Amino acid sequence: CFSLSLFLFFSLLSLFLFLSADKLMHLDLKTKVPLEYMIVEAIFAELFHLPQPKQLPLFYGCLLVELCKMRPATFPQVLAQATVLLYESIPTMNVTCVDRFSTWFSYHLSHSQYRGSWEDWEEVIEMTDDQPKKLFVKDMLEKVMRFSYRERLVDVLPDNYKPFIPADPSPMYKYDGEEGAALPGADVARKLINAIRSRVTTDDMERILNDISIDDASVDVPSLKVEVFTQVILQVGCQSFSHSYGALAKLRPTLLKLVSSDEDRLLVLSNVGEFWANHHQILTVFIDKLLRAGIVDTKAVISFIFSSSMKDEFCWFYPWEILQQTVTTVIGRATKVESTLKTAKRNFRDCKHEDEKRALDEESDETKRLEEDIQKLMEELDGAEEDVKRLFLVMSQRFVLVLQQSLDDSRADSKTTPLWLRCTLERLQQFLTLHRSRLRRYIRSLDNLIFTEDVDQRILDVYRRCKILVNCK
Repeated sequence: CFSLSLFLFFSLLSLFLFLSADKLMHLDLKTKVPLEYMIVEAIFAELFHLPQPKQLPLFYGCLLVELCKMRPATFPQVLAQATVLLYESIPTMNVTCVDRFSTWFSYHLSHSQYRGSWEDWEEVIEMTDDQPKKLFVKDMLEKVMRFSYRERLVDVLPDNYKPFIPADPSPMYKYDGEEGAALPGADVARKLINAIRSRVTTDDMERILNDISIDDASVDVPSLKVEVFTQVILQVGCQSFSHSYGALAKLRPTLLKLVSSDEDRLLVLSNVGEFWANHHQILTVFIDKLLRAGIVDTKAVISFIFSSSMKDEFCWFYPWEILQQTVTTVIGRATKVESTLKTAKRNFRDCKHEDEKRALDEESDETKRLEEDIQKLMEELDGAEEDVKRLFLVMSQRFVLVLQQSLDDSRADSKTTPLWLRCTLERLQQFLTLHRSRLRRYIRSLDNLIFTEDVDQRILDVYRRCKILVNCK
């Protein structure tokens, strides 16, 4: 049933895109204006609309692919010219738009046999790593790998682009090799993997974990158990996404018993980050699974992203992808409860009306049940809204702390703004503007607790611009 629904969805989407492209290419103005140029400009204007486009970014990518198929003699050349102009604008382009540009271009390459005008971008080969264009090419090639595989990139890219090919996305199991086998807990990890493959019970796995004995007094045994079991889950499920989900679902009860503090949750995420350090797509998806499974919480995810080990990754796309999906998950929970509450209230009013029509002396059982459900849902909604507020405050606080520290370190040369600083400031702006409807509810708390007068002026400028946008809505 799901496969049929998916097939129908993509069939309807393909038909809609074809009709849209066909309608665009048959406008009567074609003889009077450069129609292809105007269409490309309009589509990119919609794609780069801030804080978010009206449609899913994938829609615009599909539309451009369809237009290229319908007018192969003219449209690809016009699109290539637009791509060159956008590439030249990268140093001054908002980081959110750079993300969308790299995502679109990687998708477009996957539909054109990965043929690109690589010679037009050869200047990036000699650039330093802190140049926006070089970062764009690296990030774009990593996204291309999501649509294909690393060996495909090796085959299609010119030799001088080989250093830009993403690292081998293989997992990095901590207890692999001679050095790994000598680490504390390696023997227990090996026994656990064998036990899992032999389909032992949960009690048997816990007994194996409890066999950990370390002579070194500086090693925290409970933390070591969390680390060993997390590595085991990752190793057992490293073959594919489905294997990862299956391993997590099967071993979740045992992991939940081990993870009892904020430090444990952060340790789980740190191990996931190390294991999938070279495969950011799986890292992103698996963290979302951990969050939805209740093994880690939003505070742990935020702490992981803003930790010192992740600071150098801030110019890349994937840390903010992880944060954005975390925010979406938390807000989604609150929205779902709110929607369920509205439905329950509507049903309660209908039942109440029916009771009145039948002139009942007391409420019917259904009405009483709905009234109890509404009370529970209201309490659940209060908790969900409190989680969202806590998320906004914690994220804003971490942004300010990491930016303030960086600004203090670079104050000696105020004329130079590093790429890292620019990206992080624009990510703060992206976060605040994208969720401006929520921001309106927490303005007073943010003013009094986070964005105070002792915060650097450049950070406050971003926040104040967002406040103006909120007040204009």
